[in-house]
This record gives sequence, structure tokens and C-alpha cells, in this order.
Amino acid sequence: MTQDKNIIYVNGCSFTRGIDIGDYILEGYPDEISFNDYMTLTDSGTPVERMLAYNQWRNDQYEKMVLGNPGLNYAGLSNRRMREVRYSSILENLLGIPVINNAAPGNDNHSIYLRTCNDVYNLKKQGYLIKKIIFQFTCRTRHSYIKEITDADSRLIHLEYNKLDDEFFCRSINYASMNLSYDSYTNAERYFVEKDTVSVLEMDMQLKTRWLNHFSKLKMYKDAIHGETGIEPIMVDSIFTEVELERAKMHNLENNFDFLYNPDQDTYIGRTVMSLFPQGMDSMAKMMSKYEKSITAGLHFNKEVHERFAKHLAEKYFNE
Repeated sequence: MTQDKNIIYVNGCSFTRGIDIGDYILEGYPDEISFNDYMTLTDSGTPVERMLAYNQWRNDQYEKMVLGNPGLNYAGLSNRRMREVRYSSILENLLGIPVINNAAPGNDNHSIYLRTCNDVYNLKKQGYLIKKIIFQFTCRTRHSYIKEITDADSRLIHLEYNKLDDEFFCRSINYASMNLSYDSYTNAERYFVEKDTVSVLEMDMQLKTRWLNHFSKLKMYKDAIHGETGIEPIMVDSIFTEVELERAKMHNLENNFDFLYNPDQDTYIGRTVMSLFPQGMDSMAKMMSKYEKSITAGLHFNKEVHERFAKHLAEKYFNE
């Protein structure tokens, strides 16, 4: 952190944090894939298995020591590279303003909201002036609850990015994460995710209704952050909206997306979208062609997409 008290604050999930983005330095790094390849994986229900296999391979590589750098393994080297090439770091370099990225893998939107308000409060208390808040929302099928910190919780990875104070933290859970880190889930959490009643309700909903439910919650978080911090957050997506819209096209569920790209202010969904994205919706997925290799072997965006997204945000929201 520099001595400049003006900062930009960013929060989100693994896409925001930049997970896997530095792994290209690893020897034998697998081929990256295109968005179309990614959709084939998600539609077949196999992304979790791929991520499990990749994580096992990566963990073995991470343990190796870097030649000529005593005490530094490839986990540390990859983490350094991640912090250099993720979009928040590039945005910092473009704007000359420090950017704090407190995103954590697996976060749901409720935990992103809670942690954002909590972090901004503490940063203001330290004398920082937050110029902008970037809230990169995640998929709607994740859930969170506030939990007391126990000895077992203290061993959770990324706990530091989800703590509200020394007593409580935001615990995010979802079915995919349960499969990726089964041992960290309590019996109650496993039961909750397996009996996910929200997803059951969506079986009776049309596509636009699901999105209206999702966007209504996001608008609530946006308004709450604005009210609590005095800063209207910039709401951006990573990949999840594009994935669901593409899946709708693939299965002929919906082909008219004017409600999102040309919202009508005389409709409830139109007003919700316009309030949520007053300058139009932005996502990292819009920074790529569907055919180029833009997704890492661990199924996150590569450094080229991060670079384009940083430049896009700088130009659109900071006039740079």
C-alpha cells in the first residue's frame, strides 16, 4: 500500500481474486480452453471433476521449489504472478490509485455484500478515502450465513478474506464447492446444500423470472452498500450471466434477451436492470471471443481477459 489514502475497493469470488491466473508458469501447464469448450463442460456436468483433477496436479507442482530461490516454492511464485496480472492490479497501474482486492473463492453474493460494507467501514476508520467500489457478483446458486469462528473454522483457507471480526465470519457454501472441499463441510451444511429449496423453486420458473429474482437481490445489495457506505458500487459480472444465456440458447429456452440488453423502463424487470446497471452490464466474458483460448486449465479467465477487462473499466468508469 502506498501513502496515498485514495483507494479503489474490489470484492467478488474466485474470478475476481484471479485464481489459476498465475499457473501458466508451471511446467507442464495444461492447455487453456475456449468459452465454447467451457460450455460443453458445464452442460455435461463435468467441470467439478475437471477441477478436482487439475487441483491435484497443481498441488503437486506447487510443492516444488523454485531453482535459484531458496525458500520459494511454485505456490508462492504463482501467487506472486497472480497478484501482478489480475485485473485489479492492472487497473491500479493504469489509474495510479491503489486497489484493494479482498475477493475469495467460493464467495456468494450475500457474503460479498457483508464483507464489502465491513471492509469499507474499517478502511474509512483508518483514514482511507474509497473512490469507487467494484462489486463483481457471482452465480445465484451459492448461499452463505454468518458463523462464529471455531477452532475447526480457523483452518479454512481464505478465512482472512471472510472475517467480519474476531468472532464472526461469512461462510459461503454451494454444491460444487462441497464436492471440491468435502471435508470442510459440516453435516448440517451438506444437508442444506443437498436439499437446496431455492433451486427446487426455480424448477417452476421461466428464465426471465429466475433472472428477475437474481437481479432483485443484487439490486438490494447494491442499494444497501450505497446506503451504508455512501458509495454507489459498480456492479459487474465475471462469466455467470453469459453462461446462463448461452445455455438458454443451446436448449431453446429463450432467445430474446432484450430484457437485459435493451431494458424497458415501463416493466419491472427493465427498471431493475437499469437501476442495477445504469451504464449497461459489464462482464469479463464480454472481453473474449467464444472461440479463443481464454479460460485457464482450472476454469477461470486467463491473464489476457483480465488485462482487457481492466482497460475496459478504466476507460468506462474512470475516463482513462
